[in-house]
Amino acid sequence: MCSVICSAASDCSWGGAALIAIGSTLAVLVPGAGYSTDTRVTLLILAQILSGVGAAAIFPTSLAMVAAGTHTTATRARGVAIWAAALSVGGFLGPLLGALSTTTHSGWAGNGNWRWAYVGLLVIAAVSVVLSLALAHNSSSPKGRSIDWPGQITSALGPVALLYAVIQGSESGWGSPQIVIAFTVAAVLIVLFVFVESRAAAPLLLLSAFKNRTFAVNSVIGMFGFLAIMYSTSIRLTVIQGLTPQRSSVAFLLFGGIVLVQLPLTYRLLARYNPGGFSPPAWFS
Repeated sequence: MCSVICSAASDCSWGGAALIAIGSTLAVLVPGAGYSTDTRVTLLILAQILSGVGAAAIFPTSLAMVAAGTHTTATRARGVAIWAAALSVGGFLGPLLGALSTTTHSGWAGNGNWRWAYVGLLVIAAVSVVLSLALAHNSSSPKGRSIDWPGQITSALGPVALLYAVIQGSESGWGSPQIVIAFTVAAVLIVLFVFVESRAAAPLLLLSAFKNRTFAVNSVIGMFGFLAIMYSTSIRLTVIQGLTPQRSSVAFLLFGGIVLVQLPLTYRLLARYNPGGFSPPAWFS
């Protein structure tokens, strides 16, 4: 199982990193003030979509590789704790560096100093592509399972439609046709995602895993709750309260920094209270 997971994860790693590199390049190359605001915003949104899809491809496989590459409760607990800490560091380091880049007067592109945040991401993604391809070339692991395209498509388009409706609703009006259509499309695609995943031979999201109470609670509260707080906080601090990016980034520093302090405790809890009770399907092993 370890070799299959690592093989599939290697493909997702370089592919996801490549998408992040493409998205970051597009963001860096967004034209300056001489072009219309709509054109610039559209290109920046497209860049973020590409980078987001790439990150979504890397995110789950990174944890899968930690789980597949550890063989005892202690080493797995340590690996998961470090993985969670690294995730939290990225959560507060990104906004912090992005805020700092907006105040770095380099003389490049006038007031477009925010591009430096994408330059750093581009370099990291490019290095990741090279390393992932090198590891894949030297690997004798068997080919992983097939891609769940219906699940991939519905899971990508559904949240995009939902985010558009939530972000644009206050400006266009919650009852405006485009917002109502966006909410309707999001609901249909999310329901369709659940439908296709429940019938897929090798689903993108194993719905039966949510029958495990420990997994379900941690997923809903630990991950979805955390992401919802991060998103709502950014909107609250910047759009509503009007704080500068520098001041807003302090909140994310507090959110993510506490995880580093809790790292020893997280490791001990994972090692002591190792959750069980879930048996993966045959195709997973």
